[in-house]
Amino acid sequence: MISSQFHFFVLGFSFLMAIYFLVKSIINKWDRSYLLSFLMFLTTILSLSLWEKLISWTVPAGTRFSPGLVGLWLNQLTPIVLILLYREYLGAKTSNPKLYHLLSVMAIFLFIFNTGVFISKDSSFLATIPFIKIYEWSLFLSFVIFAGIFIRYIKDRLLQYVFWSALAVLLTFGGYLILNTIGIETVFFPWFENNFLIFLGIIMDGLLFLTALSLREKDVIDKRNQIEIEKNELLVNQNENLEAEVNIRTTELNESLAQLKDTQSQLIEFEKAAATLRVKHAISHDLHDEVGSTLTSIQLLSKMPQEKINDLKHESALNKINEQTILLQSRIRDIVWSNQAEQFSINSLYAKLKEIAIQLLEPANLEIDIKSLPESIDNISLPSFQSKNILMIFREALNNIVKHAQADTVTIYWEKQENQISLHIKDDGNGKIDSKTQGSGLRIMQSRANEINAILEFNSDSGGTHIILKFDTSKL
Repeated sequence: MISSQFHFFVLGFSFLMAIYFLVKSIINKWDRSYLLSFLMFLTTILSLSLWEKLISWTVPAGTRFSPGLVGLWLNQLTPIVLILLYREYLGAKTSNPKLYHLLSVMAIFLFIFNTGVFISKDSSFLATIPFIKIYEWSLFLSFVIFAGIFIRYIKDRLLQYVFWSALAVLLTFGGYLILNTIGIETVFFPWFENNFLIFLGIIMDGLLFLTALSLREKDVIDKRNQIEIEKNELLVNQNENLEAEVNIRTTELNESLAQLKDTQSQLIEFEKAAATLRVKHAISHDLHDEVGSTLTSIQLLSKMPQEKINDLKHESALNKINEQTILLQSRIRDIVWSNQAEQFSINSLYAKLKEIAIQLLEPANLEIDIKSLPESIDNISLPSFQSKNILMIFREALNNIVKHAQADTVTIYWEKQENQISLHIKDDGNGKIDSKTQGSGLRIMQSRANEINAILEFNSDSGGTHIILKFDTSKL
C-alpha cells in the first residue's frame, strides 16, 4: 500500500514536471533540452500508469505484450532518454563531437538491446529476466562511465549538473540492482518493490535538470541583458564619438566656408579687374583697328609739302581729312556705344545699324532699303562683345560698298532659321567685292566674325554683292 502510494506520488510529480517542461519547450521555441526532459517524465508517467494498471487491456492468447511488460519496457527506456538529454544539454555536437558520437552510439545500442529483450519470440516472461538483468547492468555500467566522463564538469556552474545527475542515477539504480541481484528485501516492501529507487533517481534527476535549465535560462537572459547594456553603451559611445566628429567636421567646414568666402571675394575682385582689363583690351583693339588707320591717313594728309598749299590737291586733301575725321568720330561713338551695357537686344542693335546705314549711305546718294525686324527675333539679346563685332562688320561692309561697289541701292534685312540668325547686306553694284579679296578691311571683318563664332559669307556676281553674317543663338 505504501509502495503504491509512493508510485502515485512519483506519478503526480512526473505529471507536473512533464507539463512544466512542455510549456518551457514551447516558450523557448521547442528547445531540445526542455523537450527531452518532457519525454523523460512522459515515459515515467506511462510506465507507472501501466504498472499500477491505470492503463490496461486484455492480453490476447499467444501474445506477451501485457500492460506490465510494456510498462517495464518504458521504465527501462527512461535512462536512454536521459542519455540524449545529457548529449543535448552539454551541446556536445559542437563543443565535443567525440562525446556526442559516444552518447549517440550508447543510446542506440541500449535502445536496440532493450527493445530486443521485450520483443523476444519466447512467450515466457521469466525467460527474459536474465536478459533484462544484462540490460540493467549495462545501463549501470554506462552511468558509471558517464559519471567518470562528466566529473570534468564538476567546477562548471551549469555543466556540473550532468555529473550530479549521472551520480544520482548511478546510486539509486545501482542500489536497485544490488538489492535485486543478491535477493535482499527492503524492510517494509517485498523485494520486487525495490524499483522505487529508480523512481527516486528520476525525481532527483528531474529536480537537478529543472535547476540546471533554469540557471541556464537565467544566464541566457543575463547575457542578453548584458549584451543589450553593452550595445546601448556602444551606441552611446558611438553617438558621442559621432557628435564629436560632427562638431569637428562642422568646425572644419565653417573654416573652409570662411576661406571659400574669402577666396570667392578675391575671385570676384580678380574677375572685376579681369573684366576691366578685357574692356580696356577690347577698346585698345578697337581703337587700333578702327581709329589707328584713320589717324594714320589724317597724319599723312596733314604733312603735305608746303609748296602745294595753293594747289587744288590741297583742297582735296582737306576734304579727305574732314571725311576721315567724321568717320573717326563715328567709329569712336560706336565703340563707346558697344561698351555701355553687357547685353543688347536685337531691337537696340537694329536701331544702331539703321543709324549707321543712314550716316554712311545717304551722303553717297545710295538708296537704303532696310526691312522690318522679324517678330521671332525681336526679343533676343546679344552680349556686348558680339553686338560690337556685328556693328564693326556692318560698318566695314557699308564702307566697302560706298568706296568700291558703284551701287545704287543697298538692302539690309534679318532672317531667322531655327537657332540661327543671319544679317544680310545686299547691293546692286559691280560685284567686285568677294571673299577672295585680301584687303585689310575684309580681313578685319573675317577676324571679327571668328571672334563671335559667326560665319561670314560673300556672294558676288555681275548683279552685285551679297554679304551674309550668320551666328547661332543657342550658343549665346
